[in-house]
Amino acid sequence: MSARNVTQNIVYWLITALLISGFTSSLSSTKAAEISQEQPDAPIEAKKVEVSAKLEQQLASTRSRLTNLLTSQQRKEILLIQLQNELVNVESESLKIQLDEEIKQLRADIILIRDDFNRTLTGGIDKVKLTSDVEEVYNWRTDLEEIMKPIFRSMKGVTEKPREIEGLRSKTSVLKRNIELSESALNFIQQFNSTELPEVFMSRVVQAELDWSSRHESLIEELEIVEFQLQTRLDESSNFFKNFGGTLQDFGKGRGLSIVLALFAFWVVWYFFMLLRRGYNYIAEKKKFNIDSNLSSRVFFYTYQIFASLIALTAMVLVFYVKGDWIMLGVTMLILVTIFFSIKNYFPRFVVETKLLLNIGPVREGERVLYDDIPWKVETIGVYTMLFNPLLVGGRIRVQLKELVEMNSRPFADCESWFPCREGDMLLMPEGRLVKVEFQSPEFVKLNYTGGATTTIRTDDFLSMTFTNLSEESFRVSSFFGVDYGLQKTATTRVKSVFREEIQEYIESQNYGKYLKVLRVEFHKASDSALTYKIIADFHGIAARHHNIIKRALQSAAVDACNKNGWSIPFDQLTLHQAEVADKVS
Repeated sequence: MSARNVTQNIVYWLITALLISGFTSSLSSTKAAEISQEQPDAPIEAKKVEVSAKLEQQLASTRSRLTNLLTSQQRKEILLIQLQNELVNVESESLKIQLDEEIKQLRADIILIRDDFNRTLTGGIDKVKLTSDVEEVYNWRTDLEEIMKPIFRSMKGVTEKPREIEGLRSKTSVLKRNIELSESALNFIQQFNSTELPEVFMSRVVQAELDWSSRHESLIEELEIVEFQLQTRLDESSNFFKNFGGTLQDFGKGRGLSIVLALFAFWVVWYFFMLLRRGYNYIAEKKKFNIDSNLSSRVFFYTYQIFASLIALTAMVLVFYVKGDWIMLGVTMLILVTIFFSIKNYFPRFVVETKLLLNIGPVREGERVLYDDIPWKVETIGVYTMLFNPLLVGGRIRVQLKELVEMNSRPFADCESWFPCREGDMLLMPEGRLVKVEFQSPEFVKLNYTGGATTTIRTDDFLSMTFTNLSEESFRVSSFFGVDYGLQKTATTRVKSVFREEIQEYIESQNYGKYLKVLRVEFHKASDSALTYKIIADFHGIAARHHNIIKRALQSAAVDACNKNGWSIPFDQLTLHQAEVADKVS
């Protein structure tokens, strides 16, 4: 991870996270609005009447619930007093334990009814939510938790109401199921009222019926309260969507404005430092300073970039601090801490990439490097390094800085080639076929065979092939030719000279003759049936496309010289020559 990469990552993640977190926090702070936005076209008086009727209906329903709760509480308190008096007069130990359990249950029911009464009276608001207790026990991460706690609370608040609604719905289902079970129990107990049973047994039946009736009524009352709370939360949710425009407006005036100001401060500071950098570059160009290759200039440039980034971030943080937006300040600090730990994990690689950026690493500007088995010249090193090959179409590519970590470059000489061939060069393939290079790029090489056929080969596969480039400075064509032993006396003098003159005259008469550099005829050896000569012809590379024609022309010129001077050609030579011709024709 390079210094410039760090700067880009900071800018990107800050902008993204600040916008998302700020908008989320604003939504969570305004989502509990209970008064819906009035429609601009609705009559005001009709709206007031509708609201008044709705309030009256809610108040009537609330009064009914409160009355039922008070009645239930009074009944349970009377029953509690009776059980307490009965407990005093009971002598049986087992009966005392049973009465004590019933008393505890009644007390718990009375407390629950009181809580339900208070919640109903306050519109479903639990006084537990008004607690001001602050947690004081923290681990060693106390300071970090203090900073991050508002952020997580804000994020949790976004889903608080949906979770509460889902919990109330689940509780409603459980209460309905319990009411059905209590009704079944009461129906079963009431069957014993129509039968004649001992008095002791009947008293227990009556007591059980009273207990289950009380429990059944408590469940019904609790269900009404839960349904009331659920409906209240659903109304609040509908009001939230009606007030969504107001939510956006509040966001724009509050946290949204803070984010815009913070980003603007970051941009102003960053742009100011970039203007200073451009001014420095302008002065350096005027005075012809080499600011790219100089090590001290590179160190200054990247240090300057880091310094500018830190000052811009400080400006952003100060905006949140002055505005008192601790949530956004915490989000910014969280992002910076995350970036710090990311850099720490990649520190070894960061050091290597820093050396590359300073042009003191294993790959340096102006040197030669192999990338994908192709030689390249390193033009510039940065976040994206530019590699250049002058012999390829599209021979300038961008490479990420991290890819250079495993590479090594070296200085090169002017005579070194950047590719085995150029477009238009003639190549002699291992099988003897002559091809022309039509196109070559970092990915593919297109070859044109004699006759018009073309083939496309991947560049790395092409480089692994063995071939001869005839279009360089020059190429050589050689051929062997034999004459009869009857010319033995002048074989190394007159015959050799005549062969050279006749063949050179023939070659120069052809359209490629002007490209002939050197022609030599040398006595090769005395074989079993002939005196063999070696014909050597050197041509300029521009005549490479005539390579195969020249090879055949040397044989033709030698035969013409023999015919002109009346020299006989041994039978084996004729047979051998005919076989070669037949083989070439086939």
